[in-house]
Amino acid sequence: MRNNPRVAVARFGKYLALGGLLAGIAASLYLLITPKTYQATTDLKIEIRFQRTDLLSTNAVYTPRDPEAVPRELRLIRSETILNPVMENLHLAQRWGERYKQGAVLTTNETRLLFHQKTTINLLPDSAIIRIRVTSEDPEETATIANEISRVYRDYRANERKVTTEAKIETLRKQWEAHSQTLIEAQDLAKKLRYQILMAQSTNPVTVIDPEGLVRLQQKRIELETDYVKKQNLLQFLKSLDHDKLRQVFPTMTTNEMVSKMMDQVSAAEAELTFAKTNSGPASSEAKHAADTLAELNKRADAIIDTALEQKVLELASTKAELDKTIDLLKRARSSNNKITIEDPAYNKAVADVQKLQLERDQLKSKLDREQVSAVLPPISSEVLAPAHPPSEPISPNRPAAIKTIWGGLAITVCGLFLIILGKGLKPETGSSIR
Repeated sequence: MRNNPRVAVARFGKYLALGGLLAGIAASLYLLITPKTYQATTDLKIEIRFQRTDLLSTNAVYTPRDPEAVPRELRLIRSETILNPVMENLHLAQRWGERYKQGAVLTTNETRLLFHQKTTINLLPDSAIIRIRVTSEDPEETATIANEISRVYRDYRANERKVTTEAKIETLRKQWEAHSQTLIEAQDLAKKLRYQILMAQSTNPVTVIDPEGLVRLQQKRIELETDYVKKQNLLQFLKSLDHDKLRQVFPTMTTNEMVSKMMDQVSAAEAELTFAKTNSGPASSEAKHAADTLAELNKRADAIIDTALEQKVLELASTKAELDKTIDLLKRARSSNNKITIEDPAYNKAVADVQKLQLERDQLKSKLDREQVSAVLPPISSEVLAPAHPPSEPISPNRPAAIKTIWGGLAITVCGLFLIILGKGLKPETGSSIR
């Protein structure tokens, strides 16, 4: 009986069937007893752009990206600045109080502690992607909280940038308008003084012009005539071109600083679009964003070029007026020999004030343009790669693993029963009869 195979097989079958049955029962109890827990995830991609030291300078260089920029955004999303509005917007203190505290509203600290237990916000390794993961027994709640964190963060950054940029732009615009008005007044004063001096000189028969002064005046007339013809031909040529050709030839044919600076921005935007298409694909969000930025800059370039053309019309008219005035002065100098040079302290001071105000106004315009470009091209932006959706299956209990265990235990139990039946069907050893 000690080496009876019937007994050994039957005993092994019993153990096997018992083990399989216990495994199936344990897995079933795990499914029934373990509370269901769901989890939802959303990913935020933080985009850091190369920033130029001077957006409107043709000699500007790009500064390297700040390695702390993305970790700084991670700290912001984890901070109370973002999370407190999320808890308030979703009324989590009331909702969780009904669920966990018999209807009593949770305190701020209790809500915050529970919120941190349910939420994890981490930066994925070697990437600029921040993953927001929420765990809860309510599947709808997981997706709602994850998406609300993402929304509040993006709205916070957008509002912050809008308020800051609008305030700077409005302040600079008011300063520029005030300087422009002061400049107009200063120019009017200089013109008035000049007119008074010239009138006084033209009616003074004692004052005569010296030969060198007459030669300088004649040279000025020749220079003005040459300048007028040159400006007239250039203006006619530029007016014959469309905007696409103007953007190409205008910076090479004129010395307009604003146009040159704007075309430098357009070139930088075109390079960024090419880079985005090459590295992310023509249909990527990066390429679309770069294309939108390029289109906006082209519109601004066209507007600036139109303004520059209008300015050239005014410059041509101013040159013509100056030429006519010089010719008139030459005629009167020859006929009356009146002195036409101006050496008046008040007039010289007025001219110096005009030059100073023009420089200050141009500097303010450059600052204003920089802020407007910064509003179009923010240094940090974010994109929701995948919004959270309510999960259909819980992460706990692990239903697939439990079902596999139940079926595995059932299979083992069947094998054990088969071995028991097989053991009972085996014949006992007949070694004694052989002897």
